[in-house]
Amino acid sequence: MDDSRLLFFFVGLFAPLVDGALGMAFGVTATTVMLSFGIAFAQSTVERDAGVSYHLSESGARLFGRHSI
Repeated sequence: MDDSRLLFFFVGLFAPLVDGALGMAFGVTATTVMLSFGIAFAQSTVERDAGVSYHLSESGARLFGRHSI
């Protein structure tokens, strides 16, 4: 597995844990970790937005499946 994919994988695991524990800061945590590893700001922003889009679409699909909305 490519090192950058492994980094994105671990950021994807770590940032939601912080978000769940604090109730905030998914974007800040994900972007900060990626920037600290040398990922360009524009790329880290796109990757963060992709993660948020996936998370929100998955949550919406689960709520729709349970007829909660």
